[in-house]
Amino acid sequence: MRTSIDFEDQLLTEAKIYALRNGLTLKELVTKLLEKELKEKNIENKHKYHESI
Repeated sequence: MRTSIDFEDQLLTEAKIYALRNGLTLKELVTKLLEKELKEKNIENKHKYHESI
């Protein structure tokens, strides 16, 4: 799926450099970071749910 996201110029430049240095495309970098963040938040939410029971 395609989508458009507006990034601040400096952030996008840094992300492109990081991706290049790590042998990733910008798409791969953004995907990895989103997956990691969502996975961590999902784990945190599960812990919060169990603590409230």
